[in-house]
Amino acid sequence: MYNSKSNSMSENKPAYVKQLVPALSSHNITVLEGIQAFEQAMNDIYEVMSENSGIVRLSGLDRRVYFQYFGDEYMIKFYRRLSELNNVVFRCLVADKKNEYLVEERKSFVEDRFIPNKYFSGISTYIYHNKIAYLMWQSLKVVLIENADLALAYKNQFDLIWNEVAK
Repeated sequence: MYNSKSNSMSENKPAYVKQLVPALSSHNITVLEGIQAFEQAMNDIYEVMSENSGIVRLSGLDRRVYFQYFGDEYMIKFYRRLSELNNVVFRCLVADKKNEYLVEERKSFVEDRFIPNKYFSGISTYIYHNKIAYLMWQSLKVVLIENADLALAYKNQFDLIWNEVAK
C-alpha cells in the first residue's frame, strides 16, 4: 500500500517482498537506428566482454541474416576479433535450420543449440555482462538496456531454455 507521507512505495514493502524483489538498480536505455546500429551493438559486445569474462548469451540467431546485412568479410573479421577474447564463451540458441556459416572461425568460442524456427521472430537478443541488446532486423533498430537486475533475470531465463534444448 502506498503511504502518502513516504517518497517511495519501496519503503512500504513487506520484508519478504524486499528479499524477492531487489532494489531498483540503475539503468540506461539507448535506441539506435540504421545498419550502423548493428555495428555499434557488436562493437559494444566486444568492448564490454574484453573487460569482463563470462558468457554472452544469444537467442534468435539465424546467421544467414547477419551475412545478408554484413557480408562474409565483416563477419570473418568480427569472429576473428571475438576469438581473441580470453575467458569469453558465446552460447547461441540457433534457428533449427542448420545454417553452418563460418564454423571454423567460431568453433573455439561458440556453443550452439538448435531450437525450432517457430520460436524465432526476426529479433536477436544478446545478454552480456549487465546488458541486453535487442537487434530488430526488419526495422533496423537496436535497443540496448544496461541494468544488472534485468540482465540477471534474462540470463536465468536463457539458461533454463539452454539446459532444456537438445545439443
